[in-house]
Amino acid sequence: MRNCVIITRFDTNRHLAQIKRLTKNKKARILDIGAGYGFFVDALYSSGYKNTKGIEISRERREMAQLQTPVPVLDADINNLRDDIGKFDIITIYHVVEHMADPVEFVKNARKLLSEKGVLVIEVPNADELLLETCQPYNDFYWIRAHLNYFSKKAQLVTA
Repeated sequence: MRNCVIITRFDTNRHLAQIKRLTKNKKARILDIGAGYGFFVDALYSSGYKNTKGIEISRERREMAQLQTPVPVLDADINNLRDDIGKFDIITIYHVVEHMADPVEFVKNARKLLSEKGVLVIEVPNADELLLETCQPYNDFYWIRAHLNYFSKKAQLVTA
């Protein structure tokens, strides 16, 4: 469990640094799609980005997120939005797209939530990751049933 906490903290800090490079505007409206347990949205909020929201479809993760952060974490489906959740200056989608049956449509729907000059930040696992060749536990974790798509620089999209 300790390694999971270290990896989560590392990724949260890395993602936060990425947002700080994108904007110094603490009033920027930021949406994190796939907010999970809320670590990243909470880090944004704690860093002064108070206009932050998250989306998480897992009830369990959403409830845990709301215990640890004042940031609203919404129960919303990007592919079937029922409510107007606003427009955002930055939308982050970290390790979510690979779980989508139609990743292109998912990204198009997320893009509709961007403000006129908004920025969409997407991170997906890399099918050409060196660790896949050198670390069997990572390899076993990576090729899981929940990943419907795999991406690489060369192939762009590799379907499972």
